[in-house]
Amino acid sequence: MRQITHLLLLFFWITTACKTDKNSFSNNTTDSVALSIEKNQKDTLKKVLADTLSAFPKVEDISKYKETTVIPTLEHTLSYNKNAIYSASFLYAWEAFMGEIKKEEISSLSSIPASAPYDLVLVSKSKSYLKTLEKEEYATEIINNGEKIEVKASFAKSLPFEIKLKKMDDMLIFKGIKVAAFGLLGEDLEMHKIVKILYYKDDNNFIISLLPKDEKHQIILYKSSAVYPTMMTATQDLNQKIALGEKEKLVQNTAWRYYIEEKDEIIIPRMKFNIENTYTTISAFTPEDDSYYQRTAFVLDENGAKIESEAIIQSKKDEPMIITEKPKPKKMIFDKPFLLFLKRVDSSNPYFGLWTTNTELMQKE
Repeated sequence: MRQITHLLLLFFWITTACKTDKNSFSNNTTDSVALSIEKNQKDTLKKVLADTLSAFPKVEDISKYKETTVIPTLEHTLSYNKNAIYSASFLYAWEAFMGEIKKEEISSLSSIPASAPYDLVLVSKSKSYLKTLEKEEYATEIINNGEKIEVKASFAKSLPFEIKLKKMDDMLIFKGIKVAAFGLLGEDLEMHKIVKILYYKDDNNFIISLLPKDEKHQIILYKSSAVYPTMMTATQDLNQKIALGEKEKLVQNTAWRYYIEEKDEIIIPRMKFNIENTYTTISAFTPEDDSYYQRTAFVLDENGAKIESEAIIQSKKDEPMIITEKPKPKKMIFDKPFLLFLKRVDSSNPYFGLWTTNTELMQKE
């Protein structure tokens, strides 16, 4: 068994959706409904959602997770003692919502003062979600009927591997707790094409990429002894280290770091969760009936990764928002805090990120 004591940083680039009232879109008849996606795109999204839904556990509120938090931007501060889940769906919903606010000329939200609540300031300023997904990879719906503005953004992605990786029973202990794991040993030659080493310094500082069938996306796992204040700073450092790795691959003395050899090991914890969250820090400073909701479901195992995310923002138009101003075998084992990202290959930033410091989101053996 492998003893895990490090911090594991896991970034997963994925699209999400914003949600407040789960039934509002089906139960409301509106005078005007603006849809940002074509019908065929919407049908494709629904099919992906249907294909992935069965793999996720039952949705649970974030309040049941004492060691996990949900953050709306890559710029939010990370805690060394808590997992953090990020999905770009909330920011895609916020972008559409602010577009409607500006049309209505609701001045209280058109310009967010620096003294506004921390979450609201970061959400209003964040641009790190832009171009993390192509337009056809996420959906937004807008209801603006004279009484309320309601915006929903969502995405789903299934990223199976071409070859199933190996289950690693009794091989991973994370902070004293045995967890279910998967990965590969160096002798598993057929599996080598699924895993790419992007950077390697030592067994506590490395970056690997898991390559799904969809060549436009990748699953990046980053284990580091560094402590990052935000996922954004971690992403910036990750990109720099990947660039360094490209150079080191061409140097004879360091090229060995980037090839999987017979005695190498790669062991990754299995992840599985379906968590919903309401951003009360934002709604506390807006009218009583306004709501800011997000749900993200994620699975990572030997078969690949699946993600589904939605966000909903709802605001009554007759109550304008009021903002209150204030060469050795490489043991690449994810047994310490790490980051996981889901991202498009052609994007610098992820659409999904997961900061893992404990076993609360991992599957237990």
